[in-house]
Amino acid sequence: MSLRFLSVFLLTFVLVCCKSGDDPGDVIDLSQQTEIPDPVFEQFLIDQGIDDVLDGAVNTEDIEQVRELDMTDIPVSDLTGLEDFTALRKFLVRSVELTSFDPNPNTQLRYLSTNGCVNLTSFSVNALTQLDTLYMSNNNSLTSLSTAQNTNLRSLHVIAANLETFTPPQGETEQFIDLILTTTKLTSVDLSPFEELELLSIGDNLLTGLDLSSNPNLLEMDCSGNPMTSLNLANGMNESLQVMNATNTNLDCIQIDAGFNPPTDGSWQKDEGTEYSEDCG
Repeated sequence: MSLRFLSVFLLTFVLVCCKSGDDPGDVIDLSQQTEIPDPVFEQFLIDQGIDDVLDGAVNTEDIEQVRELDMTDIPVSDLTGLEDFTALRKFLVRSVELTSFDPNPNTQLRYLSTNGCVNLTSFSVNALTQLDTLYMSNNNSLTSLSTAQNTNLRSLHVIAANLETFTPPQGETEQFIDLILTTTKLTSVDLSPFEELELLSIGDNLLTGLDLSSNPNLLEMDCSGNPMTSLNLANGMNESLQVMNATNTNLDCIQIDAGFNPPTDGSWQKDEGTEYSEDCG
């Protein structure tokens, strides 16, 4: 190699690797950055050893393989930047400062908890087709929730005092076995598609009636505290229903399987003026 060619090669290399106008020893940082505008969020990442400097950004390659984040009781108000956690499988957040949150870019999520986010008013999970667990206790500012696209959902816990509309999973739902849907403004809910449902807690809503005749796998059911006037438990498998609570309702009659005698050990509870019958007319 000629001396002239070697000189040109070395000069080109220096120009490429060095910042213009800076010290030649300063090498350009070519790593991609993800903006983290909320300093509380970034400080959490620093505390977890994912970031090192509070400067409003984190190296994208440092977060792309993170699979779990637990931000319980971290007073975050802005989760911008979370969308680049592309491998995230489990995420927990509880903050009264959070008013909106879009987890849909995190399409690998399996477990999501927003328990205690009492001021969360905007929330959608429609793109999370892998989601199997969703916990949303005390999301009291939320007025609507759709889980129509979450066909892999297995467990759903919702307590939301102002929830007026709810859409359950649609399509193949054999794995959906655990539903807590309490303290809402819901007046009706159709659970007939969920034949595999085992655990149901749907108390303290505004339900006027509940038909569980298509849910033969129920093991525990609580519908107490609803102003309901009709309850159909005749699913052909009442002997498998280990716990039943239908107290504090407006029920005169609870329809049960023909020939079935409800237990008298306290595991089945109803109001004094309510009777069991195989035909409530």
